[in-house]
Amino acid sequence: MDAYRKAYDLIGLDQRLIDCGLGKITLPVIGWGTPEWYGFPPALIPIWSTGSRPAYLGAWKHWFVDRPVSYVKMYVASGRQVIEVARTPDQLLTVVMMMAIANDDGIEQPLVEFAGKVKMAERLEDIDAVSLETGDDAKGFTKLQWFQTMTPLSSIETVVKYDGGFPVVVDGHCQGQSCSFELVNRVQDASMPNWMVNVEKRQEMFDSRLASKQYDEAWLILNSTGWAIDDAKAALWKLVDASGDSQLGVIAEAWCDVAEAESGSY
Repeated sequence: MDAYRKAYDLIGLDQRLIDCGLGKITLPVIGWGTPEWYGFPPALIPIWSTGSRPAYLGAWKHWFVDRPVSYVKMYVASGRQVIEVARTPDQLLTVVMMMAIANDDGIEQPLVEFAGKVKMAERLEDIDAVSLETGDDAKGFTKLQWFQTMTPLSSIETVVKYDGGFPVVVDGHCQGQSCSFELVNRVQDASMPNWMVNVEKRQEMFDSRLASKQYDEAWLILNSTGWAIDDAKAALWKLVDASGDSQLGVIAEAWCDVAEAESGSY
C-alpha cells in the first residue's frame, strides 16, 4: 500500500515489514498480500490483508495514549475486532510463517524463499518443530525463545502474566484505556465510558473532547465503531489541526488517501 510509505517510516517500522507492505517481499500465504481497503480505523497501519473473510495484519499505533506500538490481526467480518498477535517484528514474521505452514501442511519453497528474504531462515526449523507440536495455536508460540519475552497477548495463557500495553479484559472489565475494537468479550458496566456505549453520539462526544483538548479520548472515540468514512476523515483532520501534531498529519494523509467513502462506515 504505497500511500503508507511515509507512515511506515514515521513509526519506525522494521525494513523487512516495510518491504512486505510495499509488495517488495511476497507473503507465502495464499490469499494474503499487500493491503487493500476493506475498511479500518486510523489506528491500524496495515501491512497485509486478505479478501477472503477480510482481515488485516498490521501495526497498531495510538496517538496521545501512552502505549507502545504492537502488531495486530483485525477481523473485518467480526466487527473489526483486533487481537494483539505480536510485539516485535520477528514475532509478527513468525505468525505469518506459521500461517504458511498451516495452509500448506508443511514447508514449501515459497516459505523457504520468504524466510531467507526476511532473515529468518535459521529459525525456520524451530518454527516448523513447534508447528508439528501445537499447530498454529498462538499459545504454542511461547515454546520459541523470541516469544518468551515481550510475549503478545494472544500467546499468554493467563492475562495476569501479560506485561504489555494492549488493554486486557479481566472478569469482563477492561484494564486501561481502550477503543471499542480492542474490547473482546467485555461486559458493559458503569466503568465503561459513555461514548463507548452511545454509538449514535460518537461525533458529538468527539467534538466535546476536542474542544476540551482531551486529545487522547478524542482519538479513542475516533477509533471506535460508529463512524461514516467521510465524517471520520473530517474528524481526523480536526484532531490534527487542534493538536498541531504534524506526525499524526502523515497518518491522516495516508488513511484519507485509501479510505473509500463508498464503503460506508467502520
